[in-house]
Amino acid sequence: MAIFPIIGEYRGILMVLETIVVIIFLEFSLYFFFKYSQKKKKSIPTYVELNWGIIFLSFSLGAYIFIIEEFFYVYRPLFLIIAYLCFSIGGIIFSYRTETSKELKTKYFFTIFSSFVSSVILILFIMMPEILQVFAALMAVPAYALLLLYFSIAIKKIWVRYKLSSVVFLTGIIFWLIGFAFTSGIALEFFQTLFIRVIGNILIIMGTIALGFFITTLPSLDEIGWKDKIKYIIITTSSGKCLYNENIKEKKNINEVLLGGYLSGLQIFIKTTMKDQSSLQSLSKEKEAFLIEEGKNILAIMIVEQKLEILKYYLKKIVEKFEDFFSEVFKDWKGDASIFKPTKYLIKELIQFEED
Repeated sequence: MAIFPIIGEYRGILMVLETIVVIIFLEFSLYFFFKYSQKKKKSIPTYVELNWGIIFLSFSLGAYIFIIEEFFYVYRPLFLIIAYLCFSIGGIIFSYRTETSKELKTKYFFTIFSSFVSSVILILFIMMPEILQVFAALMAVPAYALLLLYFSIAIKKIWVRYKLSSVVFLTGIIFWLIGFAFTSGIALEFFQTLFIRVIGNILIIMGTIALGFFITTLPSLDEIGWKDKIKYIIITTSSGKCLYNENIKEKKNINEVLLGGYLSGLQIFIKTTMKDQSSLQSLSKEKEAFLIEEGKNILAIMIVEQKLEILKYYLKKIVEKFEDFFSEVFKDWKGDASIFKPTKYLIKELIQFEED
């Protein structure tokens, strides 16, 4: 039977480990808020960092309240409800902002689920506080399942470019989930030893370190939603003749007048810049960025909302795939651009827009 406040030989090490967890979560929260603030100053349209800052702040507050609730002589049900509400409110805000931004096409299922859990927790605190912790533990199972779904979708989007980071990230999430399970009251009841909680806290810290590796190796968390940043793809000859163009946002070709303006401006800028640089990879104009990749016979331009490393990677792949597929065509090409119509399917196969 679990006895609170926690006493005995593991009390000291548990307080140290759980304080470390609180500090790490708080540091992650401040890190994400700082990143969001920096991007906001540069007018970069992103809320990914803000969402993560909110969820880590709720983790930090909830974990801190748990320390008070389980290590000191206080009225446990009151502190339990405050801790659970910290987690739940953070989950509601994170879910709502994530689903509103269309990062997940789950029709607000996460938001509704988080709101339901918060409501039931409040009702149980008022009417049946004795089963509050049992309910919260049971609700953690589907909550973990939802988190795994979210992270699996996120990892799928960056897997090709960031395999190692994705594996480390997924491993960290698994450590997290097991760690949180081992620190629960149910685990303590089942194993009848506080050592299981020590293991749980160590796993949480290891999982958080893995997340830190993921964050530092990924240039930006916006890489997760990289496909949504693409507006247009244009492929021309080195002399400027358009071979292929597509409006990715609206799934159609670019307006000829607009395309002509883009190409004229780009050609002038590129020719001017090339005098001073052997190669040009990107340039920015107001709220758009132009990623540029040269091949042997072509110039590929990707017009995007934000410059990301993964977009540069795929633009290079597009050039390689295009020149490989049409290598024989260029040997005896007479100027007919219609022969390059299959480009649409080459790009679709490479980037797989239809899956989003």
